[in-house]
Amino acid sequence: MKHFGLELEESKSRLIEFGRYAEENRRKRGHGKPETFTFLGFTHYCSRNRNGKFRVKRKTSKKKFAKKCREVHRKIAEMRTKPLPEIVKKLNQILVGYYHYYGITDNSKALRNFSFRVHRSLFFLVEPA
Repeated sequence: MKHFGLELEESKSRLIEFGRYAEENRRKRGHGKPETFTFLGFTHYCSRNRNGKFRVKRKTSKKKFAKKCREVHRKIAEMRTKPLPEIVKKLNQILVGYYHYYGITDNSKALRNFSFRVHRSLFFLVEPA
């Protein structure tokens, strides 16, 4: 990494057992599931497909999800006095951008949840959880 002028941030870095054989190796040692890690707004975790083959799956990070929900809630509160078409246009831009970034395989639950939270904020102006 020094070749590129980069340094490793020790407080944000750790070695974890992750991959095809992590679950089996941890089970032999009496540990639980393989650890997860968060990178670029996604939590990466070990899983299996329908045929039982190993897969790395990704879902929206809880921290990023909560932050975006708070941002949208505040944005809706700011736009309350604006005309409805303007509010809808802005929310559509936010939703499309969110779907384009987080719209990956195995992440549909988080997308539905985000859409629900946006609608709830829009129609009920409830404090986000």
